[in-house]
Amino acid sequence: MNQEYRLDREYSIAEIIQCNLRKWWLALICAAVCAAVLGGYKYKSLKPFIEQSVYENVKQVTATLYVADYSTSASTERANNVIKMAQSYRTYEFVQQKTGCDLDYKTYQGIFDVLQGEAGDMVTIYLQYPIDTGTFSIADEDGAIAFTQEIIDATLQVGSELTGGETCFTVLDAPYPNSETRKAENYFISEDDFKGGVKKGIAAGALLGIIAEVALYTFWLILYRKPKSAEEVRACLDIPVIDDVKTRKANEEEVYKKLALFLKEKQGGADHKGVSVNCMPVGYFKKDAGLKLAMSFANEKKKTLLIDLVKEPEGKEAGNSISRYVLGDESRPVPTTQNSYLDVLCRDVAEEKNFDVVMNERFASYVKEMQDTYEYIVINSPNVAESADAFAAGKLCDKNFVVCARGGVNNETLYRLKNEAAVQGIVLEGVLVYEL
Repeated sequence: MNQEYRLDREYSIAEIIQCNLRKWWLALICAAVCAAVLGGYKYKSLKPFIEQSVYENVKQVTATLYVADYSTSASTERANNVIKMAQSYRTYEFVQQKTGCDLDYKTYQGIFDVLQGEAGDMVTIYLQYPIDTGTFSIADEDGAIAFTQEIIDATLQVGSELTGGETCFTVLDAPYPNSETRKAENYFISEDDFKGGVKKGIAAGALLGIIAEVALYTFWLILYRKPKSAEEVRACLDIPVIDDVKTRKANEEEVYKKLALFLKEKQGGADHKGVSVNCMPVGYFKKDAGLKLAMSFANEKKKTLLIDLVKEPEGKEAGNSISRYVLGDESRPVPTTQNSYLDVLCRDVAEEKNFDVVMNERFASYVKEMQDTYEYIVINSPNVAESADAFAAGKLCDKNFVVCARGGVNNETLYRLKNEAAVQGIVLEGVLVYEL
């Protein structure tokens, strides 16, 4: 047996890689989930833009001006002059004086558009609303109509000043509100681009899922201090695994038949009388493991005595309490008969009053004496992580085995059990592992 003293297990890089490879199914699930999420996101985000354009609904006020023959220039040039007048600083000053608005010149130029129509002598003014620049706002269509009219009036006044009293234009359509569906963004993708984007999303999601699973599982391996498998329990204790009980629906009668056969095989194959067996549970454990082993021996018609150091008798007057006998009661304990081949003795913790019972010489003498009466004596010890009774009983027994639930014990406790057993000279035959 390996006598190296240690209290924890450190995973090498190679072991971490091997553990991750054994969890390939978990990586596959994570890859599928992430691929579905990212692929679905790409599908939903790209689907609306397959060979389509994006539009928005615009609220605005529109006014149409007809440019007059105020000069001998061509109509296009005269219309362009009207546009420049509407956007000039002089017109801005007139509008500011008339409305009293606190609006800077650049903002004034930006809140409306003046465009020349297909006919050279037609000019259209567009003002979108609502407008809110912080110091100036237009909330509704009435305000937009009024402000557009002020722009027209100021432009007429500036034109009259520049042409010596001539009328530069007449209002063909007074300001009126209308809404317009306008193309906001000319963005589209082809069907092939759409499929390619979805495929890239699926591939990226699958890769992300694998990376995430490897990172998280590696992090779990480093931090989680409990054995990851029955093999790791075996490595910590350096003893054989008698059985690995993987489900709650397992036939425990068959499990303990295997345990009984294992212990008899370790004995050399012969059914010697007076063989004492100690059940050493560790961590979160099966409290009835010793009882089930004793029942398995009894089912083979082997006269068996179970000394249960975990379960207390019902009531202080119970006659099957070994505690009273060990602590000085002259009357011998009377085992409870379960069947023709199985007798049971229990303990009474309240009666013990913190005195050591299992380490008492009278307890050892009683166990030795009962070897002449019973073919098998099974001691069901308390949790080795909480009590030294299991080790004290182990020194009295011919065979010792460990029982634990893999998820209910950590590596440090298993190493402590192995080290303590080695120090006490107790040989551990094997371990019964529950995957619970």
